[in-house]
Amino acid sequence: MRELPLRPDLDQLRRQARDLRRAAAAGDEDAVRRLRAVSTATTLSAAQLALAREHGFPSWARLKAEVERRLAGGDVAIRPVASLDELAAVLGAPGEDRRFRELAGRFPEDRPLMLVAERNGRVAGHLLACRRGDLVTPRAIAFAPGAPEEALLTRLLDALEAAARRLGAEEIFEGGVDPAVRPLYERLGYRGRNPMRKLLLPLPGRAREAALRRAGG
Repeated sequence: MRELPLRPDLDQLRRQARDLRRAAAAGDEDAVRRLRAVSTATTLSAAQLALAREHGFPSWARLKAEVERRLAGGDVAIRPVASLDELAAVLGAPGEDRRFRELAGRFPEDRPLMLVAERNGRVAGHLLACRRGDLVTPRAIAFAPGAPEEALLTRLLDALEAAARRLGAEEIFEGGVDPAVRPLYERLGYRGRNPMRKLLLPLPGRAREAALRRAGG
């Protein structure tokens, strides 16, 4: 098993996958063996999968997400929205916007559920949610251009789950998620045939539980 460095380089990993494919195509025995461990095809996708498995990840997508998470994690702070003015600025919404009115009406009671990811003093993304009894509903998720979306959303969801627990919530309702973000949201565990289904807290999985404990301090 190969360990990723603390600050991995995705471009370097891509080059390694290309080099592995070329070496296998040229008949290099070690490269052929590594590819054959995952596929009979000598393709770039097979080389990427082989490299991901060698680093302990089930797929190239999961390896890439972990690289982005590590790169985003060092200089990103997750915090609640500071004020109603910042809430309006984050949403980019005038006072008559329905989502703004809903979230503003729950401020400050649900402020711990209204989260921004801040990078170098600028907001790189946000996840704004509100609570009704035991139920938490995300109302807005968005990211700045060029931001590592999956890495940021993972951290935002970890922080949201921890805050929901502290407020006594028992479920997160997926219905408020923007359809444009839904595929990313679902890859992180919020999925099902019914897109409006409720998810009990905590989500299953030891890794998810460990992340949630870290987010909860």
